[in-house]
Amino acid sequence: MILAVSLPKKVFIEVFWPLAEESGLQPDAFFRIAEDLIHSTGYVTGRSTEAAYWTALREKTGITGTDADLREQILSRFVVRPEMLSLADRLRASGRNASILSDQTDWLDEIDVRSSFSSHFDRVYNSYHLHKSKRDEGILRMSVPVWAYSLQRRSLSMIMRAILPGQHDVGC
Repeated sequence: MILAVSLPKKVFIEVFWPLAEESGLQPDAFFRIAEDLIHSTGYVTGRSTEAAYWTALREKTGITGTDADLREQILSRFVVRPEMLSLADRLRASGRNASILSDQTDWLDEIDVRSSFSSHFDRVYNSYHLHKSKRDEGILRMSVPVWAYSLQRRSLSMIMRAILPGQHDVGC
């Protein structure tokens, strides 16, 4: 059995929230803009560059900072959750495959360089490399087994609740 651990949206919010506050922007509105642009620019699916994303975000919000500075602000705030790694380790020890399905950019690669989190998983399905977002139903066919995909239109958190009650909100 494969377990797809979805990185929750709250992780993205936690990482971007301080950037909004430091820029004097309303965090909820800033987050919605940042999330929309990461998809609409194509950066989350690897069809655009990080530079194009930061340019679009600066134009919409007025934030300042170099691409490198903004990237470091994001990466330095991203915390790999030990409980997620522990869950993956337990699943693998019990003979199950543990995988991540993440609507992330190439930032996930950088996070892995810093933390080696991927060594705890059998597969890391990253939208950036798959060229598909979790908003695209087709991504489930690529990453989640047929039995789980047959649950059509149910969110990954619902799949998680069905597999491991109480563990669906584990994030990295």
